[in-house]
Amino acid sequence: MLNTDTLERYARQLPIIGVDGQQQLYNAHVLLIGAGGLGTPAALYLIAAGIGHLSIFDGDTVELSNLQRQVLFKEADIGQNKARQMKKHLQELNSQCQITAYPQNLNEKTSEEIFKDCSVIVDATDNFYTRYLVNHFSHRFQIPLVSAALFQFEGQLSVFNYQNGPCYQCLYPSPPENNVIPDCTQGGVLGAVAGLLGCLQASEVIKIILHRPVILSGKLLQLNVVHHHYQSYAFHRHPDCSHIHGTIAHAAETSDVSVETISAAALQQALQKKPDEYQLIDVRQDFERKICSLGGLFIPLDRLTECIEKLPHDKILVVYCKKGARSQKAAAVLKQQGYRNVVVLEGGILEWIAKIEPQMQGY
Repeated sequence: MLNTDTLERYARQLPIIGVDGQQQLYNAHVLLIGAGGLGTPAALYLIAAGIGHLSIFDGDTVELSNLQRQVLFKEADIGQNKARQMKKHLQELNSQCQITAYPQNLNEKTSEEIFKDCSVIVDATDNFYTRYLVNHFSHRFQIPLVSAALFQFEGQLSVFNYQNGPCYQCLYPSPPENNVIPDCTQGGVLGAVAGLLGCLQASEVIKIILHRPVILSGKLLQLNVVHHHYQSYAFHRHPDCSHIHGTIAHAAETSDVSVETISAAALQQALQKKPDEYQLIDVRQDFERKICSLGGLFIPLDRLTECIEKLPHDKILVVYCKKGARSQKAAAVLKQQGYRNVVVLEGGILEWIAKIEPQMQGY
């Protein structure tokens, strides 16, 4: 129940939503999937607004590179679980709210009890598998889903499964093939854009809880802050949505292909003994190559298919990136295209720096 302290805390929004509206927020349970660039601003404004119960799912730990956009975290949080640290900081902001941290990633075996009394789900994830999984639970339990996505200076936002409205799969029936759309590591994102989209997610959550008449259901809002271009597009619920959607869809994986790895030490020895037998291929982005490089051909992952015919068949192709994930994808693509002698630098260029050239600039 609201008391004198809570009425004073929310004095600036009571003229807008009223006492009854504030009580509705306090009675609500919001499930946040992802405590990253979108999740941190969304959570900050939801807790500040007085959401009674916020549950947070995230199994990742805070890294230095997160601080550019995940503004809830501090340098002292580096190495700690995001969900737990988010709970800690949010509890300091508003001790009246109940906050539950799940220091794990959402998976197909997640207990149904977590969704039982949930009012709204916030999709603040950064990968397609989890987005379709979140939609699966939202669709199954008919819980409104507020979803957003980011890329560089751009973002998009929509609300799914709201009052029998379209679901995520009505807009995107199946995930794209891996490597088609770069993630934040490859393409980058402006921190302020993450903050903007996260705040918009929070506002849609609040509107849903308050039963406001205009909800972003059946509409996709797209924005570009470079040109301050904002546009919304209408889309419709699939006629057979209730039967064919809500499935746990998986992207077409290229990682099914077996790819060998080579350690930094082994590669150093190989290059010293028979340098002409190896061709290094850097699949990172241009800004990364300017920081540090092992040389070789520079072909960003998103341009690999268009440059693939230029690669030699008579050499061992050694693919490398920052940590190894992108080079695994690239190597799988190369093997599918008929290149037999392909290996991945285990641990990427960071492992090379750590083991072979510690004087090289890392990032």
